Amino acid sequence: MNASKCRTPPRIGDAPSESILFFIALGMLGAGAVLMLFLYNPAKFGFYPECYLYRTTGLLCPGCGSLRAMYQLFHGHLLTALHDNILLVCSLPLLIWGTARYIVARLRNLPAPFAVRPWLVWSAVGVMVVFGIVRNLPLGRAMGLAPYP
Repeated sequence: MNASKCRTPPRIGDAPSESILFFIALGMLGAGAVLMLFLYNPAKFGFYPECYLYRTTGLLCPGCGSLRAMYQLFHGHLLTALHDNILLVCSLPLLIWGTARYIVARLRNLPAPFAVRPWLVWSAVGVMVVFGIVRNLPLGRAMGLAPYP
């Protein structure tokens, strides 16, 4: 038996097409979600998830207003989106940039282009906690940090 004719089966992690198919499927799922959010205003349709913290306590979490903010952004209403959730709108460029870098690296079979440092995670959590507290105070409501009157 000739050694050059013997083939070994490929390893599962070797095929770049698997990660490409994963990102294509993820992109299609994301496009469907974007289309649904573009067509159906969360302020008017009740099939979107609700915030249980707000429903049970009346307190706004840092994510309250995010769906409405994204709907407004998709329709080009930046000021309304900022009023609905300023934290989300201001963090979107950073999230998009990081996600794009990660996807490009994965498609090229490279390791993740950045490491998430613990201090960065704790800083982000701290910003969300402070934002969640301030938007529930009278001063935060007066500054327009609360999407509800």
